[in-house]
Amino acid sequence: MTLLTDTTANPRVAWIVIALVFALALGQGAWLVSMARSDAALEQEGGRLTQSLARTKAHTEELRANEARIKLLYARLKETAAVRASDDLPLPESRTKQTAEPALVKAFRQNGWRLISNPGELGNLSVTYAAQSDQLEFHRLVPFVAEEENSNSLMVVDSLTLRAPDSTPPFSLQPTALNAQLSLRILALSSP
Repeated sequence: MTLLTDTTANPRVAWIVIALVFALALGQGAWLVSMARSDAALEQEGGRLTQSLARTKAHTEELRANEARIKLLYARLKETAAVRASDDLPLPESRTKQTAEPALVKAFRQNGWRLISNPGELGNLSVTYAAQSDQLEFHRLVPFVAEEENSNSLMVVDSLTLRAPDSTPPFSLQPTALNAQLSLRILALSSP
């Protein structure tokens, strides 16, 4: 038997193996760099989404905290608005149903005003009231009207006429109840 004892190695094979190992190492390095970049991009996107979620949660909590205030504001606006019969054909139960006066009208009546309602023409969104009083002095009348107008966003004062009674002398120092005439409008809601 003859043994092969050729100890000469082909240097090309060694260079090819070295080049393949080097190419494999470069490929893995490039793949690791691209994965690190995509991981960083995903981490940034996750951070943005976390911040957005935190802002959304804070906004939701703010809305929940303000829910009671919003409901109270809506209830107050609803009680301020006048209710009038629908402009469509009336239903039988709506004829017998009594509509309550708005709180604003009650406040005027409690302070000595006489009010006459004029529902207005078709298509008008407000009810006009003509108010008259001869019981209030100037220093009580003007603050009352100003307070009611400022506290009721659905009320608009169209005109206010003040006249002293004919029996009052000019520049009188006595408290005098003025003859006041007022025209005001209140947003109207149609009855259901």
